Amino acid sequence: MSRDTNSVRLKGTVAGAPESRSKANGDRTVTLRLATVDRVQRNGETTEFTNWHRVVCFGNVAEEAGTLAQNDRVSIEGKLQTRKYEVDGKAAYITEVIAFDLDKLASNPTASERPTQPRSSTKPARNSVAANPPGDAGLDGDGPPF
Repeated sequence: MSRDTNSVRLKGTVAGAPESRSKANGDRTVTLRLATVDRVQRNGETTEFTNWHRVVCFGNVAEEAGTLAQNDRVSIEGKLQTRKYEVDGKAAYITEVIAFDLDKLASNPTASERPTQPRSSTKPARNSVAANPPGDAGLDGDGPPF
């Protein structure tokens, strides 16, 4: 019998300052955006695509993530978690990387490794919401998780 696996390994650039929050029980949560770049070659031309990942850190990993700054290069291992929340009475979903391990890498990426800014502003405005630790089914009640 085979076992299913939920495992993610990313190496990328921290986009913006990590957001740190403390829950009522004193646990610290750090959320950061990570940019990874895919390169695709077609007809001898290389095109780069930036992917944006929301990474949520708890415990010791949160302590380490709290020391990061914009443009720091990191390697992250963790799992994917999708959760549901409501916006204007309608169900919405978000998929996040829950980090189990985080390593800071040498900074100073070359120009081709730097993430580009998103081209459109179709994402909703940021709201203050603490992420849930692995296994939590609901939100903290503060609104959407971004």
